[in-house]
Formats: sequence, C-alpha cells, structure tokens
Amino acid sequence: MNRTAGSTRISTQLMLVFAALALAIVLVLALVLNRLATERSEDELGHQFAEIALQTTDKLDRTLFERYREVRLLSIQAGLAGGGLDVAAKRRFLEEMQKTYPYYAWLGITDPDGRVLVSANRLLEGADVSARPWYANAFKGKHLTDVHEAVLLSKLLQPAGGEPMRFIDIAFPYRDAAGRVAGVLGAHLSIDWARDIEQSVMRPLLTRRRLEALVVGPEMNVIIGPAQMVGTRLVPGGKGLAGTGQNGYAVESFGDGKTYLVGYSRSQGHSFAPGLDWTVLVRQEASEAYAPIAEFRRQVIGIGLVIALLAALLAALLARRISQPLGVLAETARRIEAGEIQDIEDVRGGYREIGMLRIALRSLIVKLQANEGAMRQAARRKDEFLATLAHELRNPLAPISVAAELLSLAPPDAAQQKRYGAMIGRQVRHMTDMIDDLLDVARVTRGEIKLDRRPTSLQEVVAEAVEQVMPLVSSKKHLLAQAIAPAPVLVPGDRTRLVQVVANLLNNAAKYTPEGGRIDLVLSIDGGRARLRVRDNGIGMSADLIEHAFELFTQETRKTDLSLGGLGVGLALSKQLVTLHEGELTVRSAGQGMGSEFTVSLPLLDEFAPPSTPGQARPAPAEAPPGGLVLIVDDNTDAADTLGLLACSLGHEVLVEYGPLAALERARLRPPRICLLDIGMPVMDGYELAGRLRALPGMRDALLVAVTGYSQEDDRRRALGAGFDEHLAKPVDIERLSALLAARSRPAAETV
Repeated sequence: MNRTAGSTRISTQLMLVFAALALAIVLVLALVLNRLATERSEDELGHQFAEIALQTTDKLDRTLFERYREVRLLSIQAGLAGGGLDVAAKRRFLEEMQKTYPYYAWLGITDPDGRVLVSANRLLEGADVSARPWYANAFKGKHLTDVHEAVLLSKLLQPAGGEPMRFIDIAFPYRDAAGRVAGVLGAHLSIDWARDIEQSVMRPLLTRRRLEALVVGPEMNVIIGPAQMVGTRLVPGGKGLAGTGQNGYAVESFGDGKTYLVGYSRSQGHSFAPGLDWTVLVRQEASEAYAPIAEFRRQVIGIGLVIALLAALLAALLARRISQPLGVLAETARRIEAGEIQDIEDVRGGYREIGMLRIALRSLIVKLQANEGAMRQAARRKDEFLATLAHELRNPLAPISVAAELLSLAPPDAAQQKRYGAMIGRQVRHMTDMIDDLLDVARVTRGEIKLDRRPTSLQEVVAEAVEQVMPLVSSKKHLLAQAIAPAPVLVPGDRTRLVQVVANLLNNAAKYTPEGGRIDLVLSIDGGRARLRVRDNGIGMSADLIEHAFELFTQETRKTDLSLGGLGVGLALSKQLVTLHEGELTVRSAGQGMGSEFTVSLPLLDEFAPPSTPGQARPAPAEAPPGGLVLIVDDNTDAADTLGLLACSLGHEVLVEYGPLAALERARLRPPRICLLDIGMPVMDGYELAGRLRALPGMRDALLVAVTGYSQEDDRRRALGAGFDEHLAKPVDIERLSALLAARSRPAAETV
C-alpha cells in the first residue's frame, strides 16, 4: 500500500466533501431564505393588493347603493311618480336630480304600458320602452341591471366619434294614489361613475407601483381596465381564486403567458342594495413583484461560492492532519493481514477519534483471533456432518439397492417378495425420518412451526415415545426402567412434538449406550413444573461437548463410530421444540464413559382439564373396490410404474404416462376417475396439467391428487389452490392413498 497516495486521495476527497457540503448548505440556505422571503413578500404584497381591491369594491358598492336608494325613494314619492305634480314640474325635478349627479345619463317615468311619460331633457318622451330588460325586470323585483350598451340612448347622447356608451339600469315600479301600479321610474347610470371611482382610489397607487387594475363581471368579462382589454374575457389558468373568491390574493395566469400576483375583492352590495357581482382585480407581474427577492438570491449564491472556496481550503488543511494517522493505521492493517505483525502500532495524532479507531481495531483483532478457533471448529463440524450425512444416506440406500437387484435377478416367491418389500419400506421410513428431522430444524429456525397446544398428559406422551423406541432398546438388550408419577401430569403442549422430543432423548440414550446398558426414565412434578429425566450409563459427554450439545451437527467422539448413526440434529431440534413450549432442556455428564442425563422442564397446566384424547390409530387400509380408472403421470418412470403397480394391487384399472402432453391426449380419449399427478415435470408442471385436465369433458368431478416431493404446508396450499383435491407427499402413505382411491371407486362416466 502506498501510504502517500492514500493520504492524497483522502485529502482530495475530504476537500471536495467539505466544499460540496459548504456549497450545499449555502444553496439550501439560499433556497430556504428565498422561499421564506418569497412567501413573506407574496403575503405582504398580496394583502396590500387585496386591501386596495377591497377599498375600491367598497366605494363602488356604497356609491351604487346611494343611487339605488335615490331611485327607490323617488318611486314611492306620490307627488313625483303619481299625480301630485304636473309633467313640467316632474321634468324639472328629474333634470335637477341629473344636475346634482351628472352620471345619471337618463331619468324617466313610464305609464303602465311602458310608454315614457316624462324624462329629463325630454329624451325618449313618448317612446315605448316596454321591451327593454330594465322595464320588465322592475316588475320581477330585479331593480338593478348589469352594464350594457343602450343603442337608442347612445345615439342621442354620444358625441360623434366617441366610444360606445355603457350603462347600469336602476328601475322601480311606482303606484298611484289608489295603490295600483301606475308605471316604472327608471334611471340609466353611466359606467363613467365606476371608472372615475377606479381612478380616484387606485390610480395613484397604480402609477407608483406599476400595478394594473381591472373590474370584471361575473363571467370574468372586463368592464373597466386598459382600453384594449375592455369587453374581453379573462380565463384564469391557476386555481381561479381571483375569479371565484370573495376577498384575498392568489398567484394566477390569464392565458397571456404571464404569471401575476393578484389581489381581488368581489362586490357584495351594500345595505339593501344587492350589488352587481363585480370583482376588482389589482395585479402585478410576478417577475416584477419578486424582483427584489431575485436580487437577494443572487447575492446569497455569490456569498455561498466564496464560503465554499474557503471551506475547501480549510478542508485541505484538516484532511492532511486526519489522513496521515489513517495512512499509518491502513499500513498496519496490511502488515497484520500479511502476518508480519500481530498488533496495531501506536499512532500519534491530535484527534481522539483516531485513538478510538486504533483501540477499536485492536479489540477487533483480538476478537477475530479468539474466534478463529471457533470458526475452524464450526467448519470442522460442518465437514463432519456432511460426511455423516453421506454415510447415513448410504446406509438405507445399500439394502434398497440390493433388494432391487435381487428382485430383478429372478422372480421371487411370495415370502421373499414380502421380505424385500418390508426391508425397502423400513429403509425408506428411516430416510424419511432423517429428512423430516432436517426439515423440522429448518422450520423451527425460520419460525414456521406452529404448535397445537392443548391440555396434554405427559404419561401418555411417555407411553407413545417408549413404544416408538422399544425396537431399538430391545435390539441392544438395554434395561429401560421407568418411574412415572401416578397423578396426572398435565401440560399445555403439542402432543406430537412432545412425543418427538421424548423419543429423541430415549433414542439418543439407547444409541450411545453400549449393549446391555441401563436407561432410566423418570417423570415427576417438582417446584410447580413437570420434569422428565432420561439417564443412561453410556459413553457420556466431555465438558467441551456439553457446552455445544444443543448446537446443530454435534456428535462427540461418536463420530469415530459411524455405525451408531444419526445426523446430530436431534438434540438441537429437541431443544428448540422445548423452548417453544416455554420449557427448558438441560444436560449433565460426569465425563466420558460416565453416562449422561437430560432433563426436560415444562410449565404445568394452570387449570386441570381432562387429558387429551390419545391419537386414534390409523384405519386399516380400506378394501379396494373394483373399478375406477386411475391415470398416473410422472416423468420419473420408476416412480410412475411402482405407483401404477400399487393402484393395480388395490383393484383399479390404471393408465401410466410419463409426460403431461401424452396424459392429456389419453384423458381426452378416455376420461379417468382419479388422476395422480407429479408436480415437477418438464414442458408442463403438475399445476398447469391439473387445470387442463379439469377443463376436459367428463373431468369436472374427477379426483385430482398431487403426488410430489414438495411436502411443505405452503406446497399443500398451492396445490389445493391450483385445483387439486388432495396433496400427498412422497413417499406416499399407502393407507391414505388406498382410502382416497376407495372413496372414488365408482366407474367413470362413459364418454360418447
């Protein structure tokens, strides 16, 4: 390792990291400050714009209310609208009213038929206005009509070349002395009144701040604003708050490619005057509104770049001080790896962390050196287990192979055939037990074993376990002495798993005790717990072995005598099962040749319940009824053929196929009543084959059985979910298969 090169690389990296970190902090700070400043500026300006809009709206509403009230009062004054004054006097009154408020473009009184009786300056006197909206609305209770162009009145009032005149109408019906509706009092209010209010309230602010003010109607049509926009319709592109809200501010776009900060206020009317539902918009382009913030952001970024440069220079100095002792540690680690030294040298450095790193590395090296022996021991145990596994698998395979060879040499008589069959069956069960033990260990390790805990009698558990191991005990001529508590010993437990634990302990004692030995089995209640002891006078255990007795694949010096058998998983599995029962499994031994004693301690059942019913014996194989076509599909020809011979021996007609496609064709020609299907097959697996078979004519009610080496609970659920009726694990339980075949013994329906 080149220590100088390593130091330079770390220095460069630290310098870049510090510079990047400083720059990132400044950028983040700039973004945060920019966001805060933008939000604050937006809030302040938005509220100011909204306040201007509100003041303008209020002035418009109040002014319109005054005109609304004037016309309403005139309509109820009998002397003006009724017959108290002559026509000339009424005209003078209307003209004086127009002079008082010049924005009244027209004032007039009609008869009930809509003909103008009298008006200011005689405009439209004698004209029929019954078709005008303001006249009809007056009778409907709608006394205020929104801005519009009056063509006839514009011709009379508009100067040549002037822009079109627009008006707001106020109209009320009036009554005669008898209380009958006698006509309508109407007023046309020029839109100039609103424009003048906009100029008086907003123009100074608009000029100083370069704002833009608009008055829009309910449909967002521009009523007052820049000349080029009057009469156009705004289309909000944002949330539309400026067109739908009452009073506030928002960031909006209006289809012109620009974004605006908009203050808005909607006309609500004043007092009993309803208002025109106008909205005042005070807006400014966002780029202008936020211009000071953009300048502030540029200044912050510039300062940040300077700070990042200074941070990089400072980081270079600090990195040199940090990297030098790190380089020494790295070189020391390399020399330790090469075996040149055994410990870390002292490193001089001004940083406490460097010293802590040196101490941590030294501690790690000590631990690694201490664990090296344990790792070698674990590797040795693994190798021994693999050798033992190979030996244990060859043991049952040898007699199976010999029996198969003998059966192929010459047709055996019935007695020989039965003998060979029994031999093969025993060896297959032995292999199955070994595989089941390994699978159980895996399930416990993964937490997949679910205990069926019920009130369980340990006397019954012991009796069943003794029954299982008696053949081995008898074959080795051991004495099995039992001291069983007379009173019921009840625990909350899984009967099957507890039998497995006790059988494992008894089997272990019988296996590792020389012929003619003694095994003591004691069941008692001690200190409120159930205790079961299995003691033997066998080969015993060394102190080292006791420490690892419940680890996987532990086999004392027994490894030198492979004829004793076993994979070294029984004690580990038993320990885990007892722990799942909230119990303890311990072992003690005085040493090699001094025997061993295993003790199981389990919590008693708090409330005594009746002992669990002993497991019922399996029913005897059902007598196979004749009939019922059975289709067997397995790409393993030996497995398919032997299963076919078994089905034939049970009285069924059998079709055997070694591939899914051929099986489908056979089933089309002659639908079977029962199908025994392997899962793992080429071209098409058993799940797909089951689905296709089920879809064939005459196969809807067929019994589909998965016969597979996939024996986990998840495999069973998957098979049933794929359409199978039953799931059998290899090697097949003959009694269960016989019962399934018997249940579907009726002949299959004839297929035309």
